[in-house]
Formats: sequence, structure tokens, C-alpha cells
Amino acid sequence: MVTRHGKPFVRITPAEEPQPVSLEGSIRQLLSDEEFIAPFSEEWDSDPWWVADAAPAATAR
Repeated sequence: MVTRHGKPFVRITPAEEPQPVSLEGSIRQLLSDEEFIAPFSEEWDSDPWWVADAAPAATAR
């Protein structure tokens, strides 16, 4: 108990442990497992446009 001018001002108590939150049912998968893990039919773009556009400005000095 913390007092101020001899009167109770604040009660200090231990913090409570947060209850674990379950994420079960919070995600909805719209693809089958086979579709989800299937390889892309298109060639993978390893240099996306936001990296390609930012690269010249970042290296120019």
C-alpha cells in the first residue's frame, strides 16, 4: 500500500498471467492442401518491381 499524506493512495498487486489465446478456427483455407503446396506454373520473379525500382536510387551517390 502506498500512502499520500498518511492516507491510502495506491494498492500494489502482482500482475496476473495472461490467459493463452487459441487461434483454432481463426484461419480459413480456401485451397486444398494439394493446391496449396503445388509448384507455380509461372516462372518465379526473384526481382520484384519494388526492389528493382528502389535499387538504382539506393546505389546512386
